[in-house]
Order: sequence, then C-alpha cells, then structure tokens
Amino acid sequence: MVRTIPFFWGGAFPGVTGGLGFRYLYFASFWLSLRMPYNGGTLERPIYRILHLLFALGLAHALFLLGQEGVRAYQLSRERARLEEALRQQQARVARLQAEVKAARDPAHLEALVRRLGFVRQEEILKRR
Repeated sequence: MVRTIPFFWGGAFPGVTGGLGFRYLYFASFWLSLRMPYNGGTLERPIYRILHLLFALGLAHALFLLGQEGVRAYQLSRERARLEEALRQQQARVARLQAEVKAARDPAHLEALVRRLGFVRQEEILKRR
C-alpha cells in the first residue's frame, strides 16, 4: 500500500512568505496530512491502531474487573454460609442454656442434682431455706 502523507522538511509553502519557523511548518504539514487523501483502508490509519489498542486494553480491564467481582461474590457467599452456620450453633447453645436455667429453678431438679453429686444421702431429707 502506498501512503501519501506529506511532511515538509523545510523550505516554504507556495504562496507563504515570511519567516514563520519550524512550528508553523510542522502544524501546516500535520493539517495538510489530515486533509490529503489516504490511499490505505480506513481502519489502517495509525490513529485507528491506537484506538483498537485502547479498546482492547479497556475490554481486558473490564473483564478483569468482572472476574474480580465474581471472585468477591463467591468469597462473600462462603463467608455468609459460615456465619449462618455459626449463628445456628450459637442459637442451639442459647436454647440449651435456657433449658438448664429453667431446670435449675425447679426444686425437684435441684434435689436430684444434689443427691447425684453426693452432697445429700438417700436417707437424708433435704429442706429448702
């Protein structure tokens, strides 16, 4: 493919007089390169190569962030399941302790507990104060 992008190394443009310097020449050659016909395909311009690269990098970054959110969601679901299991165990423990407190208030249970521990013999009578 033949590319016809003009770039002027020096000299003057036809019809331009005065010493405007290299900056004007550079800007003018850039402006003319934008206005001149391009013999290659539209998607082969250098700016489109850069845009394709930026698009690919943006797409890769978006996929990375999406994957990262997926991993985070998986970890959070595992953490939630672990915490729900711990909550069920603690609720069962609280229910067991409440049953023990209720039984500790019953005089018959206290008498049986004291006799089982050996503080009162079978023939002795236990009096409550």
